[in-house]
Amino acid sequence: MNEIRTLFSEQLLALEARVRLSNKLGDLDGLFAYFVLGGACIGEWEWQVNCADESWIQDHESGLARGNYGFLAALGYSLAVSDPKEHESHFATFIDGMHHLQKRELFPIDGVSFPNIPRIFLGLAVGVKAISEISKREAMSKWLLEVLEQTMAHRAITSPWGLIYGYIKSLLANEPQRMDPKHLADATEMALFELGLSKHKFEARDSQKDLSEFRKRLVNEVLKTDARQLDSAQAAVLWNALNLCLTASVHELMISPSHVSVMLGRFQDAMKRWRWDSEKLKQPIRWPIQDEREIQDIVWIMLRPVFPDLVDEDTLPKFGHSSYKADFGIPALGLLIEVKMAGKAGDFKKIEQEIMQDAIGYLIHATRYSKLLVFIYDESASVQEHGTTIQALKVIPEIEDVIIVSKPSHLP
Repeated sequence: MNEIRTLFSEQLLALEARVRLSNKLGDLDGLFAYFVLGGACIGEWEWQVNCADESWIQDHESGLARGNYGFLAALGYSLAVSDPKEHESHFATFIDGMHHLQKRELFPIDGVSFPNIPRIFLGLAVGVKAISEISKREAMSKWLLEVLEQTMAHRAITSPWGLIYGYIKSLLANEPQRMDPKHLADATEMALFELGLSKHKFEARDSQKDLSEFRKRLVNEVLKTDARQLDSAQAAVLWNALNLCLTASVHELMISPSHVSVMLGRFQDAMKRWRWDSEKLKQPIRWPIQDEREIQDIVWIMLRPVFPDLVDEDTLPKFGHSSYKADFGIPALGLLIEVKMAGKAGDFKKIEQEIMQDAIGYLIHATRYSKLLVFIYDESASVQEHGTTIQALKVIPEIEDVIIVSKPSHLP
């Protein structure tokens, strides 16, 4: 065990040393590494790459104004972690430069342009997504998506960095890309896939068991890699993947579907602080619960801090002529969560029938999921119905648990 810990520790330190080489103001590899690592400090040093800085912009003013994509990508990465209100002039410089870039030849004969340089393309994309003005953000996102489609049509994406194009598409279109990691063999490519999963830009088609096997392969490939042969960008992707795999392994050992049941079982206690002020107050605050979607919001808030892979309305494979969407999914646990709201005692029979029908559609072809947890919010406080519904639904083997909670008394 000590030998294994030493092996992991030495590789993480070696990768960190490579990342640190590009920790320089405006360095594109350093900025890409900063983005991949979410700005986290991975050593006893502080990041110095952010170039949303007055002096750096003045030094590169001419290139930015001409639409130099290298400078714009560096500024894009930096603005992605900046407050638009505090850097309005810098965002204006970026937007102006992007307008000039739109006028340039994007597919020259020599092929030297940002569509063929994934890390630069990504810097432009994250910068565009950071623009606060909706009309400009959407217009530039649309343009970059068009460029991306042309790029994919013009060239075969074969390098390990090709997955970045899928990441960019997901980022710009606000739609996760479903991928199969089985064919991935290169350490960098596998690590990029893990990055996309962690940032909810990729979705795996595999079951949790298959994902665990993929992560074992990924760890082996990363540990076999000679960190001295990597640039800072590659080192950052591999460091991030190794760290994520270690975290996922611990999470799998310590967290199970029963933990979700325990958390949601505390829903009633948590609702003690649900705000419904007295009319005696000058400005009473009241949070009404009128629909199932409000219950879904509360469940999301409870689970998301603990389960980072929580998926909202995961679309499942079709069953016959029907399509299915579960309210939530936790792929790491192979668990779907269905949220229901009972407005009166008679609703429980209807909910039982819906769940019995949906359970088959949810799980019969959903390779990533094997269990369903049912959460019912009883607005009518018909506690006499709870036991009957729980017993009826728990007969279904695929149902992990049934949790029924009542509305707090201080809500009208």
